[in-house]
Amino acid sequence: MTPKQTESDAPQLTADLLHIKSGWARQPDFPGPEGRRAEGLANGATSFNPRAAAQTLLLNLTLALLPAPPMGRSLVGADQAPRRMTMKSIYPLLIPLLGALFTVGLPHRASGQTTPPAITAQPENQAVGAGSNATFSVTATGTAPLSYQWRSNAVSIAGATNVSLTLSNCQASWTGSGYSVVVANAFGSVTSSVAGLTVSSRWTATGPLATGRSGHTATLLPNGKVLVAGGIGSTGFVASAEVCDPAQGTWTATGPLATGRSDHTATLLPNGKVLVTGGVNNSGILASAEVYDPAQGTWTATGSLAIGRS
Repeated sequence: MTPKQTESDAPQLTADLLHIKSGWARQPDFPGPEGRRAEGLANGATSFNPRAAAQTLLLNLTLALLPAPPMGRSLVGADQAPRRMTMKSIYPLLIPLLGALFTVGLPHRASGQTTPPAITAQPENQAVGAGSNATFSVTATGTAPLSYQWRSNAVSIAGATNVSLTLSNCQASWTGSGYSVVVANAFGSVTSSVAGLTVSSRWTATGPLATGRSGHTATLLPNGKVLVAGGIGSTGFVASAEVCDPAQGTWTATGPLATGRSDHTATLLPNGKVLVTGGVNNSGILASAEVYDPAQGTWTATGSLAIGRS
């Protein structure tokens, strides 16, 4: 006659992770932090791991469906008397798991990015006057923090580690220099294109002409001085000529043209003299020509053009 199973012989479920002392069944081990988190959840811990919770719930549901153990064996908790699984005891596992299915979903990529830097706006060429400032800048993306190192002609500039580079009091001798920047983070680096710098010389005021004029000529003489001849002034066509000494910033009157004129040509000859031809004055378009001798400061008429012109 087969002994009748008692209620104590039937499988009993507990809300804790179970194991069978008799060896009839044994819960699978969950090694590592996930298993510890699952066990903590069953005992009222506040942290939650969806995978561990799912494993724990499935284990308990599986045990609930197992047939009764062989006679003489019992299903008990590790450290306490067996308790029957009720809806109240399964809620701590079921509700977080269902919440995870709707809020966590499938495994997804972590929100933190590991992106190497990329330049989205390259430094641009700069053109400034001597004594002015020039600023180069770059725009880059990538995982923060980003570092910057500016270079001049491929050589790093000490202390130039900002997103922009400002050069103060630029000099004409800096023209032609190339500036670039290396942008880096923990995941890589990138070098920008090279931006050029052009620095133009500035004008400095010097002494004024004795006679204001327009339509005149200006010829650089072999001695470094400049001859200004003819033109048209406030009183009409001008015959006067002046010589500028750039070293002194002064103008000195020299011999006048034989014929006042404007819109003429002036050519420095191999012998250092200056040939003036054509132009226009009150008489109309001129064909006459004159030669200036810097050593004497005088003008001498020479052969006329076949056809007047200006």
